[in-house]
Amino acid sequence: MNNKKLQAHNDLSSKNAKYVVGIGSSAGSLSALKDFCKGLKKDTNAAFILLQHLSPDFKSIMDEILEKHCPIPIKLAQDLQVIEKNTFYILEERKYLSLGDGKIILSNIRPDKLHHPINYFFKSLAEEYQNRACGVILSGTGNDGMDGMIALHNVGAKLYCQSPEDAEFDGMPRAVLDTELNIFSAPADELGRSISEHLRMRGNSDVNIVKNSSDFKNAEKIFALIRNSSNIDFSEYKIGTAERRIQHRMGVLEITDFSDYYDYILREEKEVALLAKDMLIGVTQFFRDREVWDQLLEHTIKPLILEKPDGETIRVWVPGCASGEEAYTLSMLFEYAQEQLNVTREVRIFGSDVGRAGYRDSLTGAYDISVEKDIPKPFLERYFDRIDNKLILDEKVQANVVFTTHNVAFDPPFSNMDLVSCRNLLIYFQPSAQKRIISYFHFSLRSNGFLLLGFAESIGALSDYYHTIDSHYRIYQKNSDTRISLTDAGFNNNTLADQRHTMEQSARIKNYLKTSDYSLAEKSNISRCKDIIVNAYAPPSFVIDTLHNVVYSFGNTEPFSQKLKPGVSSLHIMSQLHQDVASVVNTLLKKLDATRKPVRVENVILLPENLKVTVEASCLENNTTHQIDNYIVSVVTQTTVSAEETAEERDYRRNSLLNQQISRLDAALLDAREILTERQHDIETLAEELQCSNEELMAANEELQSSNEELQSVNEELFTVNSEYQEKIKELESANFDLDNLLKYTEMGVIYLDTNSLIRRFTPKAREYVKVLPLDLNRPFTDLSLTFDCDKLHDLINQASIEKRKISHRIQNTAGPGIGISINPYLDKYDNLEGIILIFQHHET
Repeated sequence: MNNKKLQAHNDLSSKNAKYVVGIGSSAGSLSALKDFCKGLKKDTNAAFILLQHLSPDFKSIMDEILEKHCPIPIKLAQDLQVIEKNTFYILEERKYLSLGDGKIILSNIRPDKLHHPINYFFKSLAEEYQNRACGVILSGTGNDGMDGMIALHNVGAKLYCQSPEDAEFDGMPRAVLDTELNIFSAPADELGRSISEHLRMRGNSDVNIVKNSSDFKNAEKIFALIRNSSNIDFSEYKIGTAERRIQHRMGVLEITDFSDYYDYILREEKEVALLAKDMLIGVTQFFRDREVWDQLLEHTIKPLILEKPDGETIRVWVPGCASGEEAYTLSMLFEYAQEQLNVTREVRIFGSDVGRAGYRDSLTGAYDISVEKDIPKPFLERYFDRIDNKLILDEKVQANVVFTTHNVAFDPPFSNMDLVSCRNLLIYFQPSAQKRIISYFHFSLRSNGFLLLGFAESIGALSDYYHTIDSHYRIYQKNSDTRISLTDAGFNNNTLADQRHTMEQSARIKNYLKTSDYSLAEKSNISRCKDIIVNAYAPPSFVIDTLHNVVYSFGNTEPFSQKLKPGVSSLHIMSQLHQDVASVVNTLLKKLDATRKPVRVENVILLPENLKVTVEASCLENNTTHQIDNYIVSVVTQTTVSAEETAEERDYRRNSLLNQQISRLDAALLDAREILTERQHDIETLAEELQCSNEELMAANEELQSSNEELQSVNEELFTVNSEYQEKIKELESANFDLDNLLKYTEMGVIYLDTNSLIRRFTPKAREYVKVLPLDLNRPFTDLSLTFDCDKLHDLINQASIEKRKISHRIQNTAGPGIGISINPYLDKYDNLEGIILIFQHHET
């Protein structure tokens, strides 16, 4: 890192959110969200992202509702949108939301896949922001969000949950509280205030490599310690990523000041390895972003298989493979494609990572049953067997993959590759390192080879060297064998100088080793002297492991051990010792196993040598793990028994010792029988309890399945009813427009009255007969004046209402046309009176 990198990063990160608060909610969460937003502060330096359960083809208007209550700006979440601080993001449509490189990533939801968007989002949040994240669960049904909260808990994130008593629907809050994680539960308004306070306190103890020169220097020193101990260089990591990883380790250790953490890492050497492990983000899963693999299968893998001549090997490289799930995903895809195409090709997939620990467990091919939700059904049925609550990967799929140690940023790349799959690795590197790595991939690929990147990654300035197959799913193809220049590949003078320095340093080390032979030989002589002294003066001793197998011996153990017997040999100490010593050692080791304290027995007689010895046993503790790894059994000779003892006396003493040993064994056997009887009774009781629990769980499972089906049915019904209501509303709006236009343009005076003779509406022509204004709506008709004389009009209206029939009345006018009045009852389909319609018309006398 240098000052130019710091300056470039300053402008970019000034608006970026240091923290992200993920909020998951469902049914009944509107009032909770309003209260939650009211409790927030303006300057938390955090981004808030809200995810809800949304119906298909429905866009949320939650942003319009919450903007009246939220003190920070509200934005709708968009694909590849930079996450800014002091901003509230809302997903308005039914999509998956994940995070990468400080951006929002949206992807479509497959209709054939179980829809748990909150779990999906929270797991991505945990991976990207670690302990700089917060998880919040509000009102809702079901248990979506539970697995995501567990993932957040595992990386040290702060967890919050609306109290079930305060939630309109307590399913989701109770589900996360039942995990018994460390979750702060409170009413929604208190959650907002608590999160704001937590973020304020965190801001006072942050690591800031960019703005704080002392933090920058300490970070460089820490990276140098990691580089020297593990040969992994993190100096080209993105500064924001480095800050988050260091902050995570500080949070685990409860250290708030970066200088204190640097002092700690100097004192505790193991912390260097733990930080390096934390920097190496090993999050992966089978078929992550399923739609990507569907596209790759159809547009890359199948054409690749068909184009590859029979007898040639398809070569695939998966750098940064972590625990290997992505490599195995590709292996399954190639096997599946060959089945569909009815062809056979040799496939070799190289999974590489900087550390061996990341993929060692994957060599067994055994996975927890919980991963089955990530694997599409056709692949789960074809390539996995369920054994003892484990999923065992098919041997053929495993055989296609080879794991190796490789640093993609510094080691020479693999060659002649047909496909390179590097998803969500480049996002953690600075731009110069990204260009260099992509140039390595270009060198690694054969002509027309394919490159697959993550959603938040691209080939950037090297687009001239690749043809874009699918820009959305980040599938590219090498378009020429033209060598990428060092400048285009991101190499600068400092990078080249560092590589030359590394080569010169390696040469100096080799020369040093050649000139240091004398020093090594001198140390070897000292070790031989130590061995001579131990063998000459230390008591004969055996070092045994916790299973009582001999792993080492020193001193003259011949008088106390016996010759190797014919047949299968054993390293168990009982088979190595003299029978008189063996019985004593057996008793001592049982005591040692129980107490973990040194034990000894004196005056043990060995026949026929007539030796009186002391036998001692003690534990050896591992300084690193503080666990008992080994025992030491020592035999010290006290004296030699007089040889004048007769054979009968020796036999008597031996029999006496044997009888004592037999008595001890009998007592131990009785104790063992009693313990066995008690354990058997406990097992029977436990078996009965487990049987009852199993029956209860089966019944509960059936109830849950029934409830799930009922909920699904209710959801479908509500969706149908909602659609019908929407259609009815459209019809009513159309009918209302028709009626308005009819009243506007009709040449008759019409007045609508309700059952209480209040004016509901009227036509413009009615003003020629009744002195009525628009302000008179909902006013009693009896309050208005007529433009002609008719004293009994109100009586006629009452009569029409009572008799529910039409009444006509004419008024003669000698000076002009007469007036005809039609009084009509307004009846509904059940013949109930809903009002009166008055129609006024002029007529000739």
